[in-house]
Amino acid sequence: MKRKTSDAKNISTGSRNRIARYLFWSLIWILVLVLISLLPFIQDPLLAFTTKFTNGCLQMIGLETVVTGNQIALQSGSEMKFAMIPDCTGIYPFFILTALIVSYPTIGKLRFIGVMGAFVTTFVFNYARLILLIYIGHSSREYFQYAHVFVFQITFILLIVLYFLWWLSWIQKKTKQ
Repeated sequence: MKRKTSDAKNISTGSRNRIARYLFWSLIWILVLVLISLLPFIQDPLLAFTTKFTNGCLQMIGLETVVTGNQIALQSGSEMKFAMIPDCTGIYPFFILTALIVSYPTIGKLRFIGVMGAFVTTFVFNYARLILLIYIGHSSREYFQYAHVFVFQITFILLIVLYFLWWLSWIQKKTKQ
C-alpha cells in the first residue's frame, strides 16, 4: 500500500516539474521576443507597416484619412486621430503564442505549423480589430473607447487562449496518427 502512494507522489512531482519547466521556458521566450521587438530597426518598420497597411484598408472601405508619421487622422465624422504604438502592431499576442508553442514538448514541424498559424491568426485579427476600431471611432468617440478597452482587449486574450487550446488538441491528434 505504501508503494502506490509513493508512486503517485513521484508522478505528481514529475508532472509539476514538467509544468514548471514549461512555464519557465515560455516566460524566457516571451522576454527574449519582447526585448527583440523593442529594437528600433524592428519596431520602427513594424509601426510604419501597421500604419500604412491600416490606412490603406480604411481608404478601401471609403474612409478619408491622412497619415502623418505613425498617426492616422480621420478627415470626416469624428475627425479623431489615432496614434499607432507598438501595442497596435499585434506583435505581443503573437509573441505570447509563439513562446507557448515553441516551449511545448513536441516535434519541430508541429511547432513550426503552430507558429505560422499563430502569425496568420494574430495578423488577420489585429488588422480587422484596427480597422473596426477606427471605423467605430469615425462614428463615436464614446463607443471607440468602450470597444478599444473592453471588447477588443478581451477578445484578443480569448483568441490567444482558444488558438493555443486548439493547437494543443490538433498536435495530440497528429501525434496519435
